[in-house]
Amino acid sequence: HFFSYLTNLSNTNDDDNLKQTIEQARSLLSTISHQTFHLLHKHPSSIVALSLISNITSNTFIIEQIKSFLLHKKDPQHYIKQLRECIRQLQSYTS
Repeated sequence: HFFSYLTNLSNTNDDDNLKQTIEQARSLLSTISHQTFHLLHKHPSSIVALSLISNITSNTFIIEQIKSFLLHKKDPQHYIKQLRECIRQLQSYTS
């Protein structure tokens, strides 16, 4: 379901830079081991997708969009904590 979330995100946006970043995230996701994939399932697919995107981009606009998305959640601190944890996990798996 992570792939479908990224695909939907890509299909609903006309920004070419974002589409390219999403494609890079999809590629990165396809290289993650089966064992790592299972560990990521404890996070919502949106958090995994946003973590992948934030790991591969330094684009300020995209990072600000991620922050904005999280700040509009019902419990933003919970989502921010999940995002940070997932980013750390992904960095340890891919480095």
